[in-house]
Amino acid sequence: MTKHKISCRKIANQVIFVYKIFINRSKTTYKEVIELVFTKGIKQEDAANQLGITLPNVKARIRRSK
Repeated sequence: MTKHKISCRKIANQVIFVYKIFINRSKTTYKEVIELVFTKGIKQEDAANQLGITLPNVKARIRRSK
């Protein structure tokens, strides 16, 4: 494996690690939205329907989670 591939893999692993810390430290109300939208790739509108909340509420929870 080349040095470039190794460093890319190392960076990717670090990003995943930081993301997991972020998710675990998030409040439950934010965590649900983050996991649906960013981890599972569900559209915000579909996440709103699935959680029984409005689309603006989903967007607000994403902003507040940062």
